[in-house]
Amino acid sequence: QMVVSTSGNPLTPEPAMRQGYTVERSYYRQDGTSVDLSQPVRQNDRFVVVLRVTEARSVFARLLLVDMLPAGFEIDNPKLVDSGQISGLNWLKRTIEPSNAEYRDDRFVAAFDRYPSQQNSFTVAYVVRAVSPGRYVHPPALAEDMYRPDRFGRTAFGTVEITPAR
Repeated sequence: QMVVSTSGNPLTPEPAMRQGYTVERSYYRQDGTSVDLSQPVRQNDRFVVVLRVTEARSVFARLLLVDMLPAGFEIDNPKLVDSGQISGLNWLKRTIEPSNAEYRDDRFVAAFDRYPSQQNSFTVAYVVRAVSPGRYVHPPALAEDMYRPDRFGRTAFGTVEITPAR
């Protein structure tokens, strides 16, 4: 028997992909106005990251949602969303509670128990702050069924530029 394995990084950024799940990521200011991250943002600006996951068909799943942050961003005040104290974000509607959520230095991770009786799409959100000026790779957000690796979805790679605060 022989086992051959390879590893490496792609030469070009991978596009968004849907295979059972569609993942959409959008950014908003605290007042609910949309933000286009293809345009430079200022250091110390805060944004609400909204992740919408849609299933092609509702089935039982243990779903893991991972959103890697660009290097110049940090998660800001994770207790705001976890505590339900989103009074300053009246425009944001919570549609599901994760069975587990982690706010790490470099990523947001949430696990969900999905059942066929639930709606086929849901939305989660968290707050980030632009902290370090520079131009960074914006990794994709990924949703995957932990026990059926053939069912997943991801957003596309991108870039984000953070300009110094004045």
